[in-house]
Amino acid sequence: MHEVFISYADGDEKVAEDICNLFEKNGSSCWYKKRDYGENDTVSKISQAIRDSNRVVLVYSENAKDSNFTITEIDIAFSEDLPILVFNIDGTPISPKLQFYLENKPSIDAYPDTEKYYGELLEDSTQLVSITKEDPSKNDVYICYTEEDDLTADAICHVMESNGMKCWFKKRDFKVGESIQKVNNAIKSSKSVVLVYSEDIKKSNFVKTELEIAHSSEIPIVCFKIDEFPADEFKSLKDAHWLEAFPNPGKIFKDLVGDVSKTIGKDVDEPVVSKEYEDLKIDKKPQQKVEETKDEISEDFDEDYGVSKRFKKIAIGVTAVLVVILLVVYLSNYIFLPGLTDDKLVFSDGGVSIENSNSYYENYLDINVSEMKVGSKYSLEGFVEFPPDDFDDYYVTVDYADSSGAVVDSTNTPVKDLTKTNDGKILLVNHDVLPDVTTIYVTIFNAKGVQVYYDVFTDL
Repeated sequence: MHEVFISYADGDEKVAEDICNLFEKNGSSCWYKKRDYGENDTVSKISQAIRDSNRVVLVYSENAKDSNFTITEIDIAFSEDLPILVFNIDGTPISPKLQFYLENKPSIDAYPDTEKYYGELLEDSTQLVSITKEDPSKNDVYICYTEEDDLTADAICHVMESNGMKCWFKKRDFKVGESIQKVNNAIKSSKSVVLVYSEDIKKSNFVKTELEIAHSSEIPIVCFKIDEFPADEFKSLKDAHWLEAFPNPGKIFKDLVGDVSKTIGKDVDEPVVSKEYEDLKIDKKPQQKVEETKDEISEDFDEDYGVSKRFKKIAIGVTAVLVVILLVVYLSNYIFLPGLTDDKLVFSDGGVSIENSNSYYENYLDINVSEMKVGSKYSLEGFVEFPPDDFDDYYVTVDYADSSGAVVDSTNTPVKDLTKTNDGKILLVNHDVLPDVTTIYVTIFNAKGVQVYYDVFTDL
């Protein structure tokens, strides 16, 4: 075992060796490729070495800024929430590909005389060890919900915690720029999941993914149903416990506290709900009723203000013309300006697109994964609107995890290197089948190192 993983590019081996000697003379064992990676070893040995460390020192330079190995190593360290210390040996600015990972990490500017900063490196690195990872196991409840239902989720969080049960609540506990792996870990290490169930969940792929993770991890799910949407959406809910909370969820909060406390084996003698939350009501109408209400409003407007059918026809005609004009403008931009910008990567699969690249809630790309034993390889395929060379600066990172949740291997591939099939599919991953792999994590980063897509495939 070792304490420090030294990440570096081949051109900086001498500095990496000096740092290793420095740490080991002061009692901290190290792992670095030149010495510890054998000719017949697989890349998975490096991945495991990172996970076995308690901190990572990145020797950063002009050599390292575009190194795919360096980027992959830092990606793994970041996903494992390991402390990372940047040791910049030549003043090279942080590259866009690493900006996402290193933006808030401690850094030492060790130039022009690198050796003068070894003492500072040793001291700062030692201090990093005192940084403790967040322990998600302290969470009794993971609250699963859509943005449309965040007020109900917030109320549930307050009620549960006022009764002594610690919750994990995305709106509060997940910050933009953090690794999505934090969400997965929070689900897997919670004792129960409370789902705010409404019609809105049918359009949320993140809710589906979170429920699949909970289901595959055998975490009990309690569904808090807040509208009249039928309770038959997901197979992962077939064994869930249901609470009918529509239209007055405040009246059901005590039942929720009691049921969850029994599920996780926590003693709550008499559930307490403050009047503020006890009086909470939800005004969620099924879509059909919403449309009926719109029709009623329209009829009342006609009656009260004498809007003629002729006026309606004119308004519809004008609207149609505007739509055509906007469509022409859009298509002209689409043809001459492909859908690739600093913060928008457009993929096509039934019209679904990725926008707002720094948002956990908005990003979604449907990638199909299957355990294809053709040539003993896994295959993930996605659909894109433009040839691969339009995405030269995008990277795909894939982590393979076993049934315990441990990542056994990782890949990091520039999108420009991916294979395009004759039918327009992009082969995102083509990987040898690994023993006991049950989960695959897929992440896509843009030129600035910002995560633009994330998904989890389970039950392989």
